[in-house]
Amino acid sequence: MNMNCLEFRREKLADPRRLSREALAHIGECAACRGFAIEVNENEERIAAALAASSPMTLFIATSTKSVA
Repeated sequence: MNMNCLEFRREKLADPRRLSREALAHIGECAACRGFAIEVNENEERIAAALAASSPMTLFIATSTKSVA
């Protein structure tokens, strides 16, 4: 089955970290979808970095709950 661009984008957005064989074949042939995949991957990395960053409230809670010896 040949995948079209709409099908690829739906699959990529549904599960950005996993692609079917058909989707991998499609980005091998389609520069537009390859660029789209790169953009989605970059956004996923930004989201992961933002979630991993400590917020001031998290730091306050972590430091205020430690016992002082």
